[in-house]
Amino acid sequence: MMGDRRHEKGINVSEYAPVLTTNLSGWQVTLAENVAKPEPYLVEWRREPDKGIANDTYFCGVTADYLEAVTEFTKHLQLCINVARSKRESLKSIHGVEYQELSGDDCLPESRTADYTGKLIVIKAGELKPEHRTADSQLVLCSHGNGARPNAKGTSVFGNELFSGDIVCYGRHQIEGVADPRKLPQWAKTRFDEHQATRAKPDRKPTLQEKLSEAKQKAARETARKDEHGNKPRKRNNMEVK
Repeated sequence: MMGDRRHEKGINVSEYAPVLTTNLSGWQVTLAENVAKPEPYLVEWRREPDKGIANDTYFCGVTADYLEAVTEFTKHLQLCINVARSKRESLKSIHGVEYQELSGDDCLPESRTADYTGKLIVIKAGELKPEHRTADSQLVLCSHGNGARPNAKGTSVFGNELFSGDIVCYGRHQIEGVADPRKLPQWAKTRFDEHQATRAKPDRKPTLQEKLSEAKQKAARETARKDEHGNKPRKRNNMEVK
């Protein structure tokens, strides 16, 4: 039977060629083989490095039985599916976030050439992993970045996800344009209106959450100024995040 063999000596994952690989819910599940081995089938599941966990956080097992390997692969893939489904259901039941993918049709006409600074922008769905091709990951409040300005030399566009508040960074080519307020999902309209109302009240004392968000944005701007083209940790897919 296959088991947790991560600490067992003699298993070299690099000696096995991937046959099936799936990334979902922060895990990468792989079925690989090496016909020269007495146990030619290997199943590995490891944390994706963009989740802030070390690359060596992984588990693997080997077997001579192909059906056992496929069963193990399927078992761990199903666990990932369950996590993704649970997250989607909680987004809907708790936050009212429906599954919805945005496109260029949900943007203001000809806004792709606009200055994105201070605007609510839409990230191209194709730039995200399939499980993140939804409005809660696509809608970003742009804060700064050379790429926010049209015809600038730099390409980085920084901002905060409208739903999570996470500080993110994209290339300008990854953006559909400026979101059309009339076509936003209801939850997004509510959050965007709250954001606009907050900006309209400069004398209001900021909350602790707003102070923390501002501190994160300030740190991101400082890093961007120091190295506009430096290495940035990955999230979602081709998205970069601070």
